[in-house]
Amino acid sequence: MSLVHFLIDEAAALGPHEAINDMLSLGRGYGERVHLFYQNAAQLMRTYPDGQHQFVLGTTTNIFFAAHDWLTCEEISKRSGSATVVVASGGDGDGDSRQYSDGSGHGSFGASRNRSRNWSYVGKPLIRPEQVAALPERVCISFVPGVGAPLLTWLTRCY
Repeated sequence: MSLVHFLIDEAAALGPHEAINDMLSLGRGYGERVHLFYQNAAQLMRTYPDGQHQFVLGTTTNIFFAAHDWLTCEEISKRSGSATVVVASGGDGDGDSRQYSDGSGHGSFGASRNRSRNWSYVGKPLIRPEQVAALPERVCISFVPGVGAPLLTWLTRCY
């Protein structure tokens, strides 16, 4: 069986199309590979409303680059997941107190010092939306079904 690759640029212009849905869901078994190109997440969500875009995102390799609109940057950030980091906090303190009795010359003096150090584990996004927007335009973040983590790659120019 030979593979057939479909490259559909500006896929949003086609709108929701039953043939594309069939190629995505059934075509893999027949050697079809479909490459849909959208400008941003908003186009994909308009094409597949009511959460249907999650089917496309979940069953296909997604490659994002030069993302600058907030919706796409948020989608990339959410899909990238989070990491657990250690956050340290603490402080130092000094204090003294003096007490003297009236006229007898006897008194008391006390001094204290304290220090506290605390650690806690906090979840933090692997990449925040504003960091996605600041990436160089040739840096790609790819999500591949079956691969647990996002892939950070670089677009190479072809002449």
